[in-house]
Amino acid sequence: MPRGDQISRQWQILQILEARQAGVSVPDLASELDSNIRTIYRDMEALGDAGFPIFNEKEDGVERWRFVEGYRRKMPIPLELTELMALAIARDHLKVFEGTVFSTSLQHALEKIRSMLKPEAHVFLEGLTKSFHVGLVGRKDYRKHSETIELINKAVLEQKTAVIRYRPIKGEEGDRHIDPYYVWFMGGTIYIIGRYHEKKEIRLFVLDRIIKVRLTEDHFKVPDDFSIEEFTSGRFRVMGGEPADVRIKFDDYIAPYVKERIWHPSQQLEEQKDGSVVLSMHVEGLAEIRSWVLSFGSHAEVLEPEEFRKEVGEEIRVAEAKYNLKT
Repeated sequence: MPRGDQISRQWQILQILEARQAGVSVPDLASELDSNIRTIYRDMEALGDAGFPIFNEKEDGVERWRFVEGYRRKMPIPLELTELMALAIARDHLKVFEGTVFSTSLQHALEKIRSMLKPEAHVFLEGLTKSFHVGLVGRKDYRKHSETIELINKAVLEQKTAVIRYRPIKGEEGDRHIDPYYVWFMGGTIYIIGRYHEKKEIRLFVLDRIIKVRLTEDHFKVPDDFSIEEFTSGRFRVMGGEPADVRIKFDDYIAPYVKERIWHPSQQLEEQKDGSVVLSMHVEGLAEIRSWVLSFGSHAEVLEPEEFRKEVGEEIRVAEAKYNLKT
């Protein structure tokens, strides 16, 4: 049996035990996990050897397994064992922040968690984390921005106005006074959402375009009528703009892939008789949608709005000219 299957099954056992304080029998576990009784008994023995506080006793002639009563109270932090293991797996997700306060803090938390467990349990956790892998292709290197991240975090938490030296993709580099409301991680990039004093509006700032940060002694308050959910929910990814009703047709080759995912909260899918699918969205950020549609090549076609359809068509014609594909 693959080690990953064993680890996954034992994790499910722990979740079941945590959810059922009255205990559960080995035959019931075997039935729920589609396994055999002998295998489950071996799992219970392995979990006990790894230091997990489980035991068994007979009630009305039925042997039931459960956690030792009060084991949560003996732990210095109010987390369940499966939650601790989830944190261990989350370590991979934060590799994108390697070298920053986010990654360092999680690593310290995991070290504290490990100090609570028996050495045998460490082996179990290592086996568990090796059964999962998080891909981080094209990620940014935030190690060189660790000081910026720490200062921005401080400004957000203490609600202090910051002066940032900012280098936009277009326009001139210069100082900007901002009230950083939120740190937003989206699509592999860290953004700062806040009030831009000079423009008197809420703006997005890309963290790795911030050259320098200086905190002032001026404090701000996030307006009661500002909602981070409302600010971000209409966007396709990051860019804002005038919302539009967009309809895109995907042919039968790529339709299964499109149907597997939630691309936007407003999306609706219309399956066609030929196997294609039409995706409808009420969304902001048409420039990002244009790049996304083009990534599907000939398998995607913009139907509406008409002006947007023309823009995508023009993009394709320009690309065609560069490759000299006309005969």
